[in-house]
Amino acid sequence: MATALDIIKDAMEALGLLQAGEQPSASDAAYGLRRLNLMMDSWSTEALAIFCKRQDAFNLVANQQVYPLGVGGTLDINGVLIPRPEYLTYSWVRIQGQDTSVQILDQLTWDEIPLKNTPGTYPNRLFYDPQYPLGRLNVYPNPQVVYQMTIESMQQLAQFANVNQTVTLPPGYEKAMGENLALDLPSFGIEPSGRLVQIAGMSKSNIQRLNSLIHTNKMENDYPSQPTGIHAYNILTNRPSRP
Repeated sequence: MATALDIIKDAMEALGLLQAGEQPSASDAAYGLRRLNLMMDSWSTEALAIFCKRQDAFNLVANQQVYPLGVGGTLDINGVLIPRPEYLTYSWVRIQGQDTSVQILDQLTWDEIPLKNTPGTYPNRLFYDPQYPLGRLNVYPNPQVVYQMTIESMQQLAQFANVNQTVTLPPGYEKAMGENLALDLPSFGIEPSGRLVQIAGMSKSNIQRLNSLIHTNKMENDYPSQPTGIHAYNILTNRPSRP
C-alpha cells in the first residue's frame, strides 16, 4: 500500500519536479507532508469527500446535561476520547436493549426551551454546539438514571503523522490525493497544466460520486423514520433539512 511519501512523490512527478524513481529532498518531503495534511483537513469540511460516518456509544451520567467532546473532554470509550464532531447526523439511546431515536435540535429550537436542565426519564432531544476546541453535547431532558447514548457524525479524514505512514483509504483516494496535491504545491512555482487540472478534478469527482451514493442510501434507509418532522435532505451538505 502507498505511504504519504508516495502521494507526495506522485504529486511532484505530476508537476515534473521528479522523474520516476527519484526521491524528494527531506525539506521538500516535509513541505509536501504539510500541504497534504492541509488538503485532508480541507476535504474533511466537504461532505462528499468523506466516505463514512462514525458512531460513538457512551454512557450518560445521571443528572448531567452537558458533555464536552474532543481532546480534554469528558466522553470516552475504553479510555479513548471521542473526537470533536463538526456536526451530528443521528442519535439514539438504548432502553432495555431497544434503541430509541433522539431528535437533534437546531440552535433556535434549543434556545426556545425555557428550562434546559429539566429532569426526565431519558433524553429524547439533544443539541450539539460545535464550539472549538471542545464541542458541547446538550441532552434534554436531563436523565436521572444511566443510559447508553450513541451519536453519529461524519468521519473526518485522518492526517498523516509522518511521510512513512500508510494510506488506508478506500479505492480512488490515492489517485485523487496525488493529483490534487499537485495543484496545491504553490511554493515550487510551477503552474499545473490544464490536463492535470482536468484529471485531478475527475479523480476527486469519482470519489464524491461514490460517496454521494452512500449518503443517499443512508438518507433513504434511516431518516424518514425519525420522529423529527424532517422530510428533506440536502445531499451537498449531507444534512437533514426541514421542508
